[in-house]
Amino acid sequence: MKKILLLFTVFMSVISAFADDVYIDGIYYNVRIDGVYYNLDKMEKMAEVTNNGKRDATEEVAIPESNSYSGGIVIPSSVIYDGETYTVTRLGKRAFYKCPNLTSVEIPNSVTEVEGWMFFGCSNLHSVKLPNSLKRIGDSMFDECSSLASIDIPESVEDIGEQAFRNCSSLSCISIPNSVKYIESAAFMGCTELKSVNISNSVKLIGDLAFKNCSKLTSVAIGEGMATLADQAFWGCNKLESVTVLATTPPEFEWSNEAFSYYGTLHVKKGCKEAYSNAPYWNNFNIVEDADAPGSSAIEDIACDNPARVSGIYDLQGRKLTSAPEKGIYIKDGRKMVR
Repeated sequence: MKKILLLFTVFMSVISAFADDVYIDGIYYNVRIDGVYYNLDKMEKMAEVTNNGKRDATEEVAIPESNSYSGGIVIPSSVIYDGETYTVTRLGKRAFYKCPNLTSVEIPNSVTEVEGWMFFGCSNLHSVKLPNSLKRIGDSMFDECSSLASIDIPESVEDIGEQAFRNCSSLSCISIPNSVKYIESAAFMGCTELKSVNISNSVKLIGDLAFKNCSKLTSVAIGEGMATLADQAFWGCNKLESVTVLATTPPEFEWSNEAFSYYGTLHVKKGCKEAYSNAPYWNNFNIVEDADAPGSSAIEDIACDNPARVSGIYDLQGRKLTSAPEKGIYIKDGRKMVR
């Protein structure tokens, strides 16, 4: 019995001494290369970005260290370890979890999978370059990233997960690309600086609480593919004066519950006013038939304060103007202007 205990103690001592670089079942864990931690699959020659948390053979995910990373991080598409090349294909669960000194991250296009809770609580993160191969923005991926003011969502993304951008209190504008089909529960809840949202024609569902308490949200453009708005999707958005919906059939309110707590002006396409006037909750709006026809600029051309995206003058519903209005708010060369 004493021999067994002695062997166990020696084994644990070895694991502890080499906890930052452990080889278990064909995987090198916590290998640090140029300031980034990886799990390296020796058989598949693939690398997963991780954190400086400790693990043993029984753990599925390393317990993250809150200060694993700081400053700007550029993740390469491949790394070399012990003379062998590994392709970086995955960002593991919570790899950058609660790194308050992390400011920016560039993710290569070789990465095809990004786990949830990736940047949770990175309070000074202001810039992230996402890979063009990304299919889903995971649950709570940017939750509590209070310094993130803008982000480009790649055209490859099909799903924005639950609480993905919750409490991103500096996020002022977001454009949803045509690839996205679902915006899940509380995805943008508590984004208190969010002023405008452009939801593409491909989106079929806006989940419950998706934009709840976005207290500065003034305009929303919803594409023609929208079928369902879930419970309290825009609850607490009490400055939401302008809503544009391009769907010819009024989207349903899930479980017959209200999505809005404030009803301003609803812009619909010509010939659709009657349908919306007869639809529950939509008939609470002041309905105007002046939304652009399908395929127009109403969704795509409103830029998120980025002059490189679009030139010209537009109103807040995305309609291009031949000249600036005498008074009001409009978008000129991608920036909001007040006159």
